Amino acid sequence: MQITCRDITLVRCARRLRVAAALITCSPFLVVVSNSYEGFALEPRNPTMETTRKLKNGVWGGESIIIEVTDSGATITYDCADGRIEQSIKIDDNGRFDVTGTHTRHIGGPVRSDEKPDRKRARYRGRVQDARMTLTVTLIDTNESVGSFSLTYGERPELKRCF
Repeated sequence: MQITCRDITLVRCARRLRVAAALITCSPFLVVVSNSYEGFALEPRNPTMETTRKLKNGVWGGESIIIEVTDSGATITYDCADGRIEQSIKIDDNGRFDVTGTHTRHIGGPVRSDEKPDRKRARYRGRVQDARMTLTVTLIDTNESVGSFSLTYGERPELKRCF
């Protein structure tokens, strides 16, 4: 049995169809209804983006980089640096984002107790498509490119930290 979203609301569909394994086709969602309306699940079109158009929380990893995304921003860990984004990462309709944060370089070996971290303002620009992300990091004050990265959702590669 198929009912389109134009006919009635999803909750009303679910309430009316309290039969096991009834399928409701609602573009762009597929809703599976079990024995009651509490049992249906909505699957987003793109599993790496939430319906609020924020970058999905969790770990994104690639060569020499790991990003841990939360509701309030992200923590970036590189082989020899760290970064921080202290704002929600919102994605436009094309999967693109452009946010600012910080980038802190590390050098190998001992660090003096009075040495200040090499923390710079940074711009994080990227695009998400399915479970893949491309990211470019640029230092704002000098326009120096930190690098371009390809990441995959759910991957946590081993980094070669230079501490």
